Amino acid sequence: LLGISVVVDHSNDEQVEALFDQIKTENNGRLDVLVNNAYAGVETIFTSMQKKLKFYDMDPSEQWDKINGVGLRNHFLCTVFASRIMVDRRDGLIVNVSSSGGIKYLFNVAYGVGKAACDRMAADCAVELKDNFVTMVSLWPGPVKTEYVQDKLINAGKNVVFLAPEKGLQP
Repeated sequence: LLGISVVVDHSNDEQVEALFDQIKTENNGRLDVLVNNAYAGVETIFTSMQKKLKFYDMDPSEQWDKINGVGLRNHFLCTVFASRIMVDRRDGLIVNVSSSGGIKYLFNVAYGVGKAACDRMAADCAVELKDNFVTMVSLWPGPVKTEYVQDKLINAGKNVVFLAPEKGLQP
């Protein structure tokens, strides 16, 4: 699928599975790399942080599903579908985009649990995939420049002036 854009709702299991069927069909059973980076919890995290909500202040099912539905759960589904293709070829790389939030508090409880689970999933899948020459790793790249992060964090700060008092600059 080089150069082809395919729109998939990663909260829809049927669309996700259909994507991997399409990849297998259109690429003669070949998938070299999967990067699990779909995530839908950013707005929930920002809202809870702005309102200073604790995990017990929020609806437990809603926060869990928003933060870990498209993320942890979807990473697992994509890993299963990709593994089926890669194991048949005895080659491939699967990457979970994760975060240091899996080993230390970052944002909220559901986020930390989800990222710890992403890391553990990569480690455990790697054990089961290694005999088939498929590698799985978890990476912590830091903030990912998505459209939402661009709008809410990066562009939001463009009107902010940072001054250096030690260099004689004052507001």
